[in-house]
Amino acid sequence: TFQHMKMTWQRTTKTQSAQTLRSRLYFLNRAPSSHLKNMSVHEQVFSLLVWELERTVLEVVFFDLGGVVVDVDIDRGAKHFARLTGLPVQEFHRAFFASGIKDRLDVGTLGAEQAFQQVQELTGALPAAAKESMESILSIRPRVVNLAHALCSRARLGVISNTDPIHAAWIEKTSGLLPVIETWTYSFLEQSLKPDTAIYLSACKAMDIAPHRAVLIDDLAENCASAIALGMETIQYQSYDQVCSSLSQLGLHP
Repeated sequence: TFQHMKMTWQRTTKTQSAQTLRSRLYFLNRAPSSHLKNMSVHEQVFSLLVWELERTVLEVVFFDLGGVVVDVDIDRGAKHFARLTGLPVQEFHRAFFASGIKDRLDVGTLGAEQAFQQVQELTGALPAAAKESMESILSIRPRVVNLAHALCSRARLGVISNTDPIHAAWIEKTSGLLPVIETWTYSFLEQSLKPDTAIYLSACKAMDIAPHRAVLIDDLAENCASAIALGMETIQYQSYDQVCSSLSQLGLHP
């Protein structure tokens, strides 16, 4: 759209001097096969604008999960665990977090069933209680889910998340995102955790796009920083309204 072209040009001229743009035109004109040779100056400038637009057009929006699509409340999970098992709430923290089980789940070196077995060995809690308590940590943010459903008419959508197979399965089943998300890139499957750039590259490869064609919505500054280093646009989630405003500035808000 014209508005998108205008915003692209504004972003371009903020980061590149007029001399840089003139230099680009000069070297494009010097190319033996350049189609710009027979164009007027105005036509050449317009061609450069179109080239910049094509270079910066955003095709994909990647959503983080925790802190963006879902709220995370570990204490709620601990209280649920205590109600189900009769154990002190500290046992949930000890079993899943102090033990390192959650970390190994996230990076893919431990499976869900193995984790439940180890929690049972540590606490005596049955796997069903451990699973239900872990799931109760999460709660869906309906406004963000609705935003994704509206946004899918403007961009392709994916997920990039540091998470475990327990939470991933619950979110896919419960959130309502399954119909609009094309690819789900999880740390436990990739054995790579944000802010490591490998997980972003895997997500982009799954979407068959270059990183500069994508936007990442994530709540952590360090995750956004590593995505920016790859050329991705980012929105650090602070509030729903702030994300909508940032999407509008990128020409993506539905």
